[in-house]
Amino acid sequence: MTTLKTNPNNDRLQWPVDLVAELLLSAEKECAAFYFAVGALFGCDQARLAVEDWLREFEEMEWLPGPHHHIWRHLTRVAVSRLADRMNSASLACAVTGVAAH
Repeated sequence: MTTLKTNPNNDRLQWPVDLVAELLLSAEKECAAFYFAVGALFGCDQARLAVEDWLREFEEMEWLPGPHHHIWRHLTRVAVSRLADRMNSASLACAVTGVAAH
């Protein structure tokens, strides 16, 4: 079991390198899968925007000790929600203007 230690200089948790590497590899795989899924359904532009949302959430989250597999699902749900908002806004704009979406 990996133990997190407190840095006496700033009271912040110090994460063991092996745990950080494992989390980053796992995050990279999840993010890549998300990118390819969104790209296949909505195109590269929407995939890029969706991944930017995913990464923004990743950067802003607070990391606590414990299991982290559920975090990727949370990040993906947030990014999908923003994607849906963008897609709904685009559809609404097309309906109002009478111009077909591309």
